[in-house]
Amino acid sequence: MVQFWHALAPYADGIILYSSREVRYHERHVPGRGRFVFIPLPADGDFSIAQRPADPPYIFAGGSAKRDYPTLIEAVRGLPVQVRIRCHDPKRFGYDGELPENVIVRYVAPPQQFLQEMKDALFVVVPLKRDVLPHGHTTVVQAMRLGKAVITTREASVEDYITDGETGVLVES
Repeated sequence: MVQFWHALAPYADGIILYSSREVRYHERHVPGRGRFVFIPLPADGDFSIAQRPADPPYIFAGGSAKRDYPTLIEAVRGLPVQVRIRCHDPKRFGYDGELPENVIVRYVAPPQQFLQEMKDALFVVVPLKRDVLPHGHTTVVQAMRLGKAVITTREASVEDYITDGETGVLVES
């Protein structure tokens, strides 16, 4: 995909990207700077659903691209709260150990079910691997649109959406 953007850039007036970090990355590799533009990713889905957390309460994590589920699982092991993970692609889950009793992992779901599970959670964790290219944006903006507190990884390409301590919490990987 990176080579595609680099090949397309000389022929386009502008290429919209959802991460200012990605803009900086591409501009270092493509002559004629200024063709890449950052615009925040809009949240998609039906957000008219209620905002009340489920009973019993749980923490939600979801998505597949470049997720660090092993770190999340080990961080919550033994805590007195349930963690529900919704990974879109079982091949990308990346955890081979035995799951703790408080962690439930489910896979593919329709978009509205994903949003419903997110909406019902106490808060949302988006455990990302550090990378310059964008990943996790959709989950972050969906959670924010639902009014959920978001905890995610520092320097993992979502700093355009999360201001540490204001709009969410950024943690070290």
